[in-house]
Order: sequence, then structure tokens, then C-alpha cells
Amino acid sequence: MRLYTLSKRHFVLVFVVFFICFGLTIFVGIRGPKVIQTSAANFSLNNSKKKLLLRQAFP
Repeated sequence: MRLYTLSKRHFVLVFVVFFICFGLTIFVGIRGPKVIQTSAANFSLNNSKKKLLLRQAFP
């Protein structure tokens, strides 16, 4: 019995399942929750007001 041989149908099936799983992973990554949270903070430095955007990764 040969353990490492695949028929043409099984070979194609392995690649199709791999690309389906890969595509699902990309889809969940795009549609999933944001990894970086952006928030605005106001501060003053030398009597000039500026707005700073802070990026913070979720723990």
C-alpha cells in the first residue's frame, strides 16, 4: 500500500479545500473586529492647542 500517493481527484480536492480555508481566513480577517483602536486626545504645548491621534493595540 502506498501511503503518499493521491489520485488526481484527491489532489485537486486537497487544493480546493486549502483555498477555501485560506479564503475564509482572509474574509474573517477583513470583516472581523479592528485590531488597533484609534482615539483622539487634545493637548496644549506652549499655548498652542493641537489634536493628537493615539493608536493603541488591544491587549
